[in-house]
Amino acid sequence: MATYYAYLLDEAGHVASRIDLECADDEAAKERAQYLPHENGAELWLLDRLIAVLGPTVQAQHPMDVADKLEKLLTDAEDCALLSKLASDPAKRERFARLAKRADRSSPWMGGQRRRRQRAPSPPVVNKR
Repeated sequence: MATYYAYLLDEAGHVASRIDLECADDEAAKERAQYLPHENGAELWLLDRLIAVLGPTVQAQHPMDVADKLEKLLTDAEDCALLSKLASDPAKRERFARLAKRADRSSPWMGGQRRRRQRAPSPPVVNKR
């Protein structure tokens, strides 16, 4: 195993931070480096040998609005809360309730103006006798 260095770049193309990767070979290092958050690009090095230059990630090319990210987080919290009520396994019920609580902690960021997702109305219950 060798230690590869992934240098994450800032907007000006200068090194912003370094992440050390322990990998078996160059291909494994390239694969792992693809998953690093390199919004402005990155360089992958092994000692003094340049292995790869990585371009900006897809998230940087198509940034998501902060409000959209928060809306998605709150929607996920609602879904987890619903799943915690529907789960039959107690461990899964507890896990989804914990996830819902953790995701819902971000609601103060909305200033109390949390937007609710419109759900389709439930079909009427018909009693067959």
